[in-house]
Amino acid sequence: MKKLDIRSVLIGVLCTALVFVLIGAKSQSGNLGDIVVNSIKVLDENGNVAGVMSAGESGGVIGVFNDDGIPVAGLSADEYGGTIGVYNNDGKVAILMGSVDLGSRIDVYNNDGKAAITMGASDLGGGIDVYNNDEKAAITMKAADLGGVIGVFNAVAKTVVGISATSGYGGEIVVFNKYGKEVAQLQAGKTSDGVIGLYDRNGELVWGKTGKQ
Repeated sequence: MKKLDIRSVLIGVLCTALVFVLIGAKSQSGNLGDIVVNSIKVLDENGNVAGVMSAGESGGVIGVFNDDGIPVAGLSADEYGGTIGVYNNDGKVAILMGSVDLGSRIDVYNNDGKAAITMGASDLGGGIDVYNNDEKAAITMKAADLGGVIGVFNAVAKTVVGISATSGYGGEIVVFNKYGKEVAQLQAGKTSDGVIGLYDRNGELVWGKTGKQ
């Protein structure tokens, strides 16, 4: 299948707009006037839709189609600003990029159109979420009040490892069992010495050790 050249589509749109301008020009003073339309549609040599420009609920919309008439890229205005969407040849979403209430966001999808990675801004900075093929969280990384936080999840989206910055500019690693109970902890203590704790299956502390001499 012939690859669609987006630049050619845009050039075609501009040329079409220019034709409308020249046809509709009424002034001889050099001012070609205005063109007002509800939409512009660009066709390929076979009469198939290659691109469209139209008005949507929140503003302008631009769509690009492949040789099979399947939308593969889109640009639109929404309540927060703008959104760009890229789709595969089956018409399933591949990437979404846009403005959100706290800044911007990028979503990446697999070939089945399921969410794989999400990156975005938050009130504390930024974050990244990675999902498995069931669209359940596998890894999260984000900024928090005390610094960075990383979470690792099992196949049913329960936390099994947590890594985070703690007060006093130290760090902490916590391991959980499949029931969500804390079973091991490694951290920098209040005195900046290392601290290790082991817990039973119910999350009760059974052994602890500090590195303080």
